[in-house]
Amino acid sequence: MAENYEDDDQYPREEQVADIMLVYSDDQGPMSTLKCMNELRKHRQNIDLILSVGNQEILAHRAVLSCTSPYIADLCRRQHSEGLLMHSLEGVDANAVEMIVNYSYVSQ
Repeated sequence: MAENYEDDDQYPREEQVADIMLVYSDDQGPMSTLKCMNELRKHRQNIDLILSVGNQEILAHRAVLSCTSPYIADLCRRQHSEGLLMHSLEGVDANAVEMIVNYSYVSQ
């Protein structure tokens, strides 16, 4: 059934628009976003965080790691800058940090 619009134009009145609620839900959305972010990371695209651990550099996105690590979130808040943020981690195993970063992207 067609809506009754004012003056027969094709657009609803403002009062009518306010009453319309559109809901879209995608249970896979968050995971597909993280999957895409992980692919970007693997291809070294849009990287804005490099964690230097010993002689290894671990590339990541601040937004992803900030959501899963309070330490990284605090680091990013304290060193708020545009562009690439480089941070050295001392006294930690590079493989352990890599595993944590991977978990942030793939939950495994």
